[in-house]
Amino acid sequence: MRKRMDTYTGITKKLAAEYGLICVDVQKAFDDFLEFRHSSFLAWDRVHPSPAGCFLMGTEFLRQTGFDFTRLNGTGKK
Repeated sequence: MRKRMDTYTGITKKLAAEYGLICVDVQKAFDDFLEFRHSSFLAWDRVHPSPAGCFLMGTEFLRQTGFDFTRLNGTGKK
């Protein structure tokens, strides 16, 4: 499964570059997280993300697209 997903990611990145689009790759965020947790924490069936998996993907999407997280605490500080 992972090898197939890596292939799909490569195709997606190539198409994003070709069409001038942003490609958000969440795999590294998953890999980093999974150094400390079992994969079932992010996807019970190893396919569909759990609420924690959705949160991680959403946070990573915002980070990679330039969201300013400092605005969340109202102080302008990280």
